[in-house]
Amino acid sequence: MKWLLLFLSCFCLSGCSYLTDFYIFNTSEELITISYKTKKTEAYHPFVTAPKIASFKNLKNVGKKETTQVAIEIKDSLNIMVTLQPKQALWIGVDRNFILKNDRQQLEENLDYLTITQGQKIIKYSAKDIASQFDEFTYKIVGIAVE
Repeated sequence: MKWLLLFLSCFCLSGCSYLTDFYIFNTSEELITISYKTKKTEAYHPFVTAPKIASFKNLKNVGKKETTQVAIEIKDSLNIMVTLQPKQALWIGVDRNFILKNDRQQLEENLDYLTITQGQKIIKYSAKDIASQFDEFTYKIVGIAVE
C-alpha cells in the first residue's frame, strides 16, 4: 500500500510540468531592432544566445520558430542583434513551469541589457527593470509586445 501511494504521488507530480516560451513581439507597423547582451552563453532559459524568429497572428498563437541568419546578427557569444518585421516575434528562451508573478527574477539572471529601437525611439532596459516589461499572454507564452 505504501508503494502504491508513493507511485501515485510521483505520477501526479510529474504530469504537471509545462514549458513557457519567452518572446518579444513586433505588433507595430514598422521594423524594430532588438539588441541584448547576456551574462553567459545559454541555450534555454530567458535570453538565450541563439534566438529564433517566428510569425504570429495574435499574442496567444505563435507560429513555427526559425533561425533567420539575415535578421539575426550574433556579434559575439554574448551580444545579439535582431531586426523584426511587423507581425514577427523573437523567441528568446524557454523555461519549465514558469509563472510570471512568482518567477520574475529568472528574467534578470542572464541579462545584462536589452535595447529596442523603433524608428528614432530607443528604449534601453537593464536587468533590474526588465521583468516589469513582460506580460503573461498564456501560461505557455510570456513576452513583451512592442507597439
